[in-house]
This record gives sequence, structure tokens and C-alpha cells, in this order.
Amino acid sequence: MRADWTRPSPVRAEPHRLHPGPRVPDHPHTLSSRGTLAGIYRDAGRLNEAISLFERNLEDRTRTLGLDHPETLASRHSLAGAYRDAGRLDDAIPLFEQNLTDFIRILGP
Repeated sequence: MRADWTRPSPVRAEPHRLHPGPRVPDHPHTLSSRGTLAGIYRDAGRLNEAISLFERNLEDRTRTLGLDHPETLASRHSLAGAYRDAGRLDDAIPLFEQNLTDFIRILGP
């Protein structure tokens, strides 16, 4: 039997059936997707767009997960790296220093 590509599939036509519940802007998948897109922007040299998304991700992860969560620390590291790549070392260095301090506090020296 051949697929009929002229008609939308039920999944494509009604994506809300996959996850019927409230839409949550801070859902982990949303934050992960935003971080991935930010990384692609950084790799493409679109640093201002990357930084904007990395900043938003760090704010959202801090608010939803707390300062010590590994995903928050990873988000801070990603933002610091984007600042570094953009030549914004005065912004990058404090974030890298804070991450090191937090990792030592959480994981030990």
C-alpha cells in the first residue's frame, strides 16, 4: 500500500493530540530546543541572535531549576562562550568564574 502524500497525516494535521495539556514556555524540551538553536546561530556567526537566546535560556533555567542545577550551569557556560566568541570578555569572564566557583562548591575541588 502506498502512502497518500496529498492529504495531511492525522499527526501533522492535529499536533495538539500528541501532547494535550497546557502549553508551557519553560518546558525542558522548549529550553533544550532554544539552546540548540542558539548554538547553531553561534556556529553560523550570528552571535547577537545566539547571545539573546542563551541569555533567555539562562534566565529561564535559573528561574525554573535553580542556580545549582546542572542545566543552569551548562546554560551559563554556553552564554559565557558566546560572549567570548563575540569579543565580550568583560561579560564572559565573570560567568566562567562563577561556574568554576559553583562546580567546586557543588562537586568539590
